[in-house]
Amino acid sequence: MKYLLGIGFIVTEKYRKDPVARVNIDDTFIDEIVVDDYPNYDKVWVGDENMWPHTSPVVDYDHKGGRILDGHKRTLFQPTKSWTFPKKFKTYVIDQDQLQGKKQLVVKIQNSDSNYNNGFMTKSTLIDMNAFLVPLKWIKLFKSGGTNHMYDFNQEVVDPEHAGNYFMLKGRLATCNGEILRRAEGYPFAWKSFWNGEERDSWAVGGDGTLRIQLLTKKSGTVMFDPYDQETLLLQSEKKVEQDTGFYISEKFFSLAHQKVFDKYLYNENQ
Repeated sequence: MKYLLGIGFIVTEKYRKDPVARVNIDDTFIDEIVVDDYPNYDKVWVGDENMWPHTSPVVDYDHKGGRILDGHKRTLFQPTKSWTFPKKFKTYVIDQDQLQGKKQLVVKIQNSDSNYNNGFMTKSTLIDMNAFLVPLKWIKLFKSGGTNHMYDFNQEVVDPEHAGNYFMLKGRLATCNGEILRRAEGYPFAWKSFWNGEERDSWAVGGDGTLRIQLLTKKSGTVMFDPYDQETLLLQSEKKVEQDTGFYISEKFFSLAHQKVFDKYLYNENQ
């Protein structure tokens, strides 16, 4: 089986130099990327009531009245922070053998670009990253809506304790009492990432460092970014997240697949 790995970088501020990222799976080198496309993100993204291509405000909420979205009132308590999403992803087809038993996606970033002097800094280059990992065969599910394949998807990807309860993440932010726990895209995007060993909760990072995303091999043999099922189930059962309960699936990925972004890979799913 083959997988599609996608890496998307976001430069939210640029001082002088282009960041450089070296992508590895554990200690296996995948690629070196010069992030030279700036600005390289959208402040609007695809997604409407039907999850298909449409531009709409990403963060158009306030802490008073919220906003009506798909018939539900959703409130975001940090209206000053806009949500960004890469305009494009670098994609790589990877064999299952290269992923099975591996522990991490490791992205080493060279970005020592600032005007730091005598303890003060007013300008720097800030970079963010989104990543997804999905078996090529599931792209058909995302492209079509997937009802004919959901049983197999459930067996291979979804923790049994979720009992087949899927939730398309329209809110895109996991929150608790108005506080942001993390930026949640849902499968096949990463649920957590770590910057220099610490769980990342900032919107972008500056300076040199290493981004890590934990990999998990399911009992079915499917490899994915660790969805932290038990932690998520506990948060849901204790009502500590304001999203619906279930296995979180990315609305954005449905929309990207529907736009035929990944069609060129479909023929190669079992090669």
